[in-house]
Amino acid sequence: MKRVSLWLPFSIFVVFFGVVAFGLIKPSDHVITSKMVGKPLPQFALQPAHEGQAGLTSGDFSGGAAAAQRVCKLVYSLHRGSASPDAIAIKGD
Repeated sequence: MKRVSLWLPFSIFVVFFGVVAFGLIKPSDHVITSKMVGKPLPQFALQPAHEGQAGLTSGDFSGGAAAAQRVCKLVYSLHRGSASPDAIAIKGD
């Protein structure tokens, strides 16, 4: 009985690890679809994270890919504490 109580938790862990690994290696669906595709962006207005920088609004996204790049630069600069979002280069700019 002592051997079973020793090996049972280990074997349960090995089976659990195998199931998780199989799910990560061979997922049932490789495409994750968004429910927001084709729907308008909800209206929002965020205050600036740092003094002297602009906040983020839903209007900042109304300009296609160029606007999205500007927003990405702004968010990244706020996160990193950069002085200017223009200091960040995005490939294709």
